[in-house]
Amino acid sequence: MTVHFDQLKASCYVARRVEEAQSLGITLELLSDFDRLRQVVTETEGRAPLTPIFDNTVSDVTGDNGFWILGRSPQGRVVHVQAVRMDDLRGETLAEHLERHGNLFLSPHIPATPDGSDYRACRYVREMAGTICYHGEVWLSPDGEFRGRGLAIILPRIAVAIALMRWAPDYIYGLVHPDLVMKGIPARYGYNHAHPLGVRWRRTDGQGTLDEYITWMTGDDMRDLVEAA
Repeated sequence: MTVHFDQLKASCYVARRVEEAQSLGITLELLSDFDRLRQVVTETEGRAPLTPIFDNTVSDVTGDNGFWILGRSPQGRVVHVQAVRMDDLRGETLAEHLERHGNLFLSPHIPATPDGSDYRACRYVREMAGTICYHGEVWLSPDGEFRGRGLAIILPRIAVAIALMRWAPDYIYGLVHPDLVMKGIPARYGYNHAHPLGVRWRRTDGQGTLDEYITWMTGDDMRDLVEAA
């Protein structure tokens, strides 16, 4: 009974958030074609390159374990992208998973190498296991038309609620540059946990390490996010 209740609450939550986005000029699509994601990211001006974890030419991301959201302006221009994938980590910790697949989580714009990077520095990463979702590629057009209107709060929470409905994960997490954490971006997205040393990337420019934060919610946090609304 609890599962059905959560599904219903989450469905209503998503519907309200989608309506809010539409009222602000963004039409959303829920997609599972990762060939198309790669094409959209490549062709969209101002977008950073796709992180390999969501590139289905090098990663095992499909419609079975992932989805992504596309947002368009009234003129049809791509103005928003985000993606989520699920991994079954009941046999290993998140730290072990990141260590095995470090090359897939390294964003192309970060001057670093997975070799010699530290994936175990954060104690929370060493403890997380179970059904775990990774939330990334979150991008909103820098066009002033869409900035400062609350979309940074509305859009990422849609993906969180969809992940909750689809997989009821034990955790959902992301890796975030320290500058974005200092600006409060994870909190706007709904994440109420953030910790340094999520991954300590070994830089290739001789400047030591670049320490990305890990930001996360537990499954209970995700349900609270939906139900509190």
